Amino acid sequence: MEEFLRALRGGRSLILLLGLRRSGKTSLLQTGLRVAGLPHVIFDAREMAHFPRASYADLLRVMERGFRRSLWKPGLLDHLRHIRGVRIEGLELRFEWGRDGRLHLGELFEAVDDWAGKRGERVVLAFDEAQLLHRTPVNFPMLFAHVYDYLKNTLLVLTGSEVGLLHDFLGLEDSDAPLYGRHREEIRLQRFDEATARDFLLKGFEQVGVLPPGEVLDYAVSRLDGIVGWLTEFGIRASKNPTKEAVEEVLREGKKLVLQELEYFLGVRGAAKGRYMAILRRLARGPLSWEQLKEWVEREEGRPIYNKNFSDLLANLVKAGFVEQRERLYSISDPVLAHALS
Repeated sequence: MEEFLRALRGGRSLILLLGLRRSGKTSLLQTGLRVAGLPHVIFDAREMAHFPRASYADLLRVMERGFRRSLWKPGLLDHLRHIRGVRIEGLELRFEWGRDGRLHLGELFEAVDDWAGKRGERVVLAFDEAQLLHRTPVNFPMLFAHVYDYLKNTLLVLTGSEVGLLHDFLGLEDSDAPLYGRHREEIRLQRFDEATARDFLLKGFEQVGVLPPGEVLDYAVSRLDGIVGWLTEFGIRASKNPTKEAVEEVLREGKKLVLQELEYFLGVRGAAKGRYMAILRRLARGPLSWEQLKEWVEREEGRPIYNKNFSDLLANLVKAGFVEQRERLYSISDPVLAHALS
């Protein structure tokens, strides 16, 4: 939290909040912005996951919902009233997406920046799971570069669980990309180690006046592997009756969510879907080196795989956050996904 607050208050123009799924990025984003007291609008790009290719209308519906949730909506809406493509009725707004009079996001962001400047403040435009914006027809890296270079009252905050895909999408290391060379503050959220996870659970139980058995805590920490979202879900379910069964409930219920997330990823992978699943199902049984994993997949398929092809598959799974590499071993990053695939 302190690192995020320092970045917000330090005048940074681009902040990236990175970490595994359910590592607490959204909570940190919302809490940090509230504590910092900066006017802000949060856009939930996770809604783009439902579309292999989202339309401009789909995108504008997401943008509308972000503005509707904004705490600064009344004053901000007045300022947006005269922007082409913005329709306001009372305290509700609609963005026009048709050819005639459609809203241009650059003009929208410029108006928001002007509103913040007249208040003598900086405004935060935050995109949760920003890598999913690649599914829209808008060139967001170009738009973000324009915001960075010209809108001096605007701060961009982007979160990402698919860290490699977000870096690729933004092109921060690509000399031909619009955002190349722009400074950014990267904040990475790590999973809890065993001691921190146990302490996190104990403090939560203390707040509700519950003292859980030590073996239940050990079991939860072992099965949920320091992922704050799963630990929190266990704490909620076990707040009245902390048992090992509460851990199993988290694994059963979480299975539906993680498999849906995986299906969104696999849905655009075409013929490679089966090979991705083979890799994941084997890693769900335990970590393997690149060589061991490739040999196993080749044995299962009964045919050789080009090294580059296999490396690309594995790299895509790492970039998407489903697999992680620790030293020379690859493993499933989420214990609930490993449970679902085993």
